[in-house]
Amino acid sequence: MSRFRFAGVAGAVVMLTLLASAQITQAAEKAPAELLPPSTVVCVEINQPKDLISFAFDSAVRKQIDQTEGYRKFIDNPQYKIFQIIVAAIEQRAGVKWRQALETTTDGGVVLAFDAQTQGLVLLAKPSDPKTTDAVRDAFFAIARDDATKKGNPDPIEQKDYRGLTAFKIGDGMIANIGPYLMLTNKPDLAKATADRFLDGGASLADDHTFSGAHHDAAASSTAWVFVRTAPLRAMATDNPLLDPKYKSDNPAAEFLLGGLLPVVQKAEYVTASLSVKPDDLKLTLAAPL
Repeated sequence: MSRFRFAGVAGAVVMLTLLASAQITQAAEKAPAELLPPSTVVCVEINQPKDLISFAFDSAVRKQIDQTEGYRKFIDNPQYKIFQIIVAAIEQRAGVKWRQALETTTDGGVVLAFDAQTQGLVLLAKPSDPKTTDAVRDAFFAIARDDATKKGNPDPIEQKDYRGLTAFKIGDGMIANIGPYLMLTNKPDLAKATADRFLDGGASLADDHTFSGAHHDAAASSTAWVFVRTAPLRAMATDNPLLDPKYKSDNPAAEFLLGGLLPVVQKAEYVTASLSVKPDDLKLTLAAPL
């Protein structure tokens, strides 16, 4: 091969590498809503996960809950004890405490969505330290594989490669790193569509004017924000009497407390909720376009 031909091939390789790198960089800058399908019915954004974690672990409310009989019964449940054993094993293998792993994995925000088309859930979390998140994932995989080996079962973790991305299939669930996000979903088709939007773009929840308008009006300082498209929910629950505009409760107290909310659920195009969390205070705000 002549020097000129070699230089041409090398130049083409460098150019393709740069283009691929630019594509990944551009894809990595996508907001979570740009990765979600336009058929998303429910979208939960947790903008400040650390505030929620601190409230759950450290608040006075948590301390009061710890003293209740219901909580004591919950922690005495055999399933909870098994969960504690699994958590302790993951902490030992990953070399990180559960709370630190939770804060690290969710530090950049969390989005959870329900898609009407696939009937699937997808979670997108943005870790501040992907290496810690991967260590926790690998520790969980190792425990699952050890358990399967002891029971004589096949490997429960199946690795899948798709368009340069690596995913892990556990039953019907999928776990994958997509750019800066950790993705978990219970539907393989939803995982594939999310990866395609990450790599190629395309129609997404971010293009929906109803969602974008509601999102624009959301309080930027809220700890968490929820968007619920009510029309598809009404279509999926046609037998529920609460969704009938003619419905009237026989319970006077319930009618007094909740009667004003029923017309919203029955007629509004969507409903939003904003949650603000402080060390010992919660504030929930509901809104609808009526």
